Amino acid sequence: MSFSSAQRRIIIFLMLALLMLLTRSAHFASSINLPSASLACFFLAGLFIGRHQAWLSLFALSVVIDLWSSALRGDMSACLSPAYPFLAVGYWLLYLFGQFGQQALACKDKLKASAMIAGLCFIATSLAFFTSNGSYYWFSGQFESLSISQYSERVARYYLPYLQSPFIYLSASLVLYFCAPALGIKREQHV
Repeated sequence: MSFSSAQRRIIIFLMLALLMLLTRSAHFASSINLPSASLACFFLAGLFIGRHQAWLSLFALSVVIDLWSSALRGDMSACLSPAYPFLAVGYWLLYLFGQFGQQALACKDKLKASAMIAGLCFIATSLAFFTSNGSYYWFSGQFESLSISQYSERVARYYLPYLQSPFIYLSASLVLYFCAPALGIKREQHV
């Protein structure tokens, strides 16, 4: 199979958008609950697409999904607090660190490339976690009675699960990417 660079980017974007739609909406869409792929989608968009329109489109999709699911639940305040815009910061960091990983894709040593990309994903996901949770603490208006240390203790238990989901999807994506030539699929050359 041979696709142009633009066609590859469109196909990857559509796959990421579908993955986000299927997993971000799990809390209202079905009885099959896959881990949310939203964080991974932003990182992978930076890694494999690298166009700012991809980030903007995925962010718009995430907002629409959140509004839709909140409306279906009849509770707009649970998820859409004054801290909600800070999700954009976390998603942008994931996308940006994904772009940093593009150079690693050109590395001949697949294990080294995977380790470099995983390291970038770890840093980006950690920053997104702290941005999301820190902004929620400061701006949601729901934690005035808690000190930052008390809030941190409560939130710390969510850190590892938050890291886990993107790595599930990143691992699968890297296996597909590095196995593509064996499947007869030409990969785009990254510089």
